[in-house]
Amino acid sequence: SNFLRSLLNFAEKNFIPLDEELKILKMYTELESLRFDDSFTWKITTDENLAGEEVFVPSLMVQPFAENAIWHGLLHKEGKKELSIHFSGESDDYLTCTIRDNGIGREKAKQIKEANINSKMRISKGIQIINERLELLQQKTGKPAKVEIEDLYDENKNPAGTKVQIIIPYYNPEES
Repeated sequence: SNFLRSLLNFAEKNFIPLDEELKILKMYTELESLRFDDSFTWKITTDENLAGEEVFVPSLMVQPFAENAIWHGLLHKEGKKELSIHFSGESDDYLTCTIRDNGIGREKAKQIKEANINSKMRISKGIQIINERLELLQQKTGKPAKVEIEDLYDENKNPAGTKVQIIIPYYNPEES
């Protein structure tokens, strides 16, 4: 119920403090972990220099990527399954969020999705909407804003997961 209440509270807001985004991500990931019998491990971390109540992020921007990592990357994998989400503030202009999983990779996930009749009926708009939001934020701030998705491979060139980096310009909606 806390997760749903948080979603409802922040869904209509364009920006929320990083602390609140972290709480939502943790609740979401805990729920998915319970739902799938603790079949994967996860961690959410931030650099020490990030003051979560002073840093604002676009609301609910990271959750769809965590969802994709769990549902499409990790659930179809055999063996040890890991998800990590890290927020870093190495730049004065932007925050970087890195979502990394050691799942089956996008190509294999695409093959599974194409074989599933139900998934053919559903069109995903999450990444498109996030890209549009980031483009608007980049126009507003004049700072870099984008999503980069990288397929990961092991030493034998076998799929070894996916890494997503979201570049989010620092922005305080209260100063606008």
